[in-house]
Amino acid sequence: MIDERLNKIADHYGLDEQLSMLQEECAELIQASSKYKRRKLIDDYQHIVEEIADVEIMIAQVKYLLKMPNYHVDGVKEEKITRQLERIQNEGQ
Repeated sequence: MIDERLNKIADHYGLDEQLSMLQEECAELIQASSKYKRRKLIDDYQHIVEEIADVEIMIAQVKYLLKMPNYHVDGVKEEKITRQLERIQNEGQ
């Protein structure tokens, strides 16, 4: 199972190292998305796919190391989505 493998990696490196890696991977995703916006090439699209995968892997590890249940994040995501949809609806008024 992928979670067990990610947990093993996370335990090996620890929270501080994986937080640093999360920062690095987020920065790489920002660069990849900026490049795609400028050029819209298939290679740039693939680069975004790879960087999203890296970020999701690091997020999973950080959540595990912080013992952060998914429902904590899911609840906040729900609030943010609802709030943004309300903003969009109010734009037309």
